[in-house]
Amino acid sequence: MYCKATKHLARVDTKLARVIREVGPRELVPRRGRYASLCRSIVGQQVSTKAAASVYERFRVACGGWVTPERVDALRDADLRAAGFSRQKVASVRDLTRAVLTGALHLDRMAGLDDEGVAERLLPIRGIGPWSVDMFLIFVLARPDVMPVGDLGIQNALQRMHRLPERPRPDEVLALTRRWRPYRSLGSFYLWRALEFDLV
Repeated sequence: MYCKATKHLARVDTKLARVIREVGPRELVPRRGRYASLCRSIVGQQVSTKAAASVYERFRVACGGWVTPERVDALRDADLRAAGFSRQKVASVRDLTRAVLTGALHLDRMAGLDDEGVAERLLPIRGIGPWSVDMFLIFVLARPDVMPVGDLGIQNALQRMHRLPERPRPDEVLALTRRWRPYRSLGSFYLWRALEFDLV
């Protein structure tokens, strides 16, 4: 059964409607593990999805199967490097861990903030930029109307879908997806699946 958001997207965008028919019904469901999700975002920066998954799995094993601030804090930098972290990503995950353990960052309070408030709390953390904030809003908090304009997958999918000569700029991404409001997060999900399954 298609949800209200999916029905809206299919109604306002015939190109996306074709993708929706192929992929099938989907809904955004909040992920558990907010700290681990941010660590995953740090791991995933500037590497392929496959490489990120491999590094994160080694990282998870190094943590004893559960990625928590306490377990990460107990790891040596050498342990993180052995899992595949660059020096920059070691520094980033250390900064995130320190912020959580000292109480400078309260991840359990994020759901009570608006999107801008979430960004204000997360962006000061080293290694967390607008893309990571968008991923947190979409996949962890399941916010319905987020459009990650800087995501290359989103740009590539829109370029193919609309047969553009080059990848759309962030302002063009917003223009192309404006009609999806207020369900751009789910629209983004369908764009990623469109690339994964070669539907555009």
